[in-house]
Amino acid sequence: MKDKYSFTSEGLEHIALAGLAPADVWSALRSQQRLVRHLSDVGAAVLGISASGQHIVIAVTESTIGDNDWNIVGARPMDGDEISAFNKITGRQS
Repeated sequence: MKDKYSFTSEGLEHIALAGLAPADVWSALRSQQRLVRHLSDVGAAVLGISASGQHIVIAVTESTIGDNDWNIVGARPMDGDEISAFNKITGRQS
């Protein structure tokens, strides 16, 4: 998913409520070890690790502006079970 990402104003609010910084979300999106799970024709969840080491789930929806453009509509830290599953799938050591 080498695409263009843009924060929506609602997405920035959701990220702040989750206690995350936009820079952490951005670095998790660009992480070498990440997973993309398509949830529908217009949405996906991107799971990645930020530069500061936070495991993050990012919700994105396809933009109507152009192909391969995605709107960041929210993000949250992964819970313990999600971290374990992520590490197992990506082959990371806990």
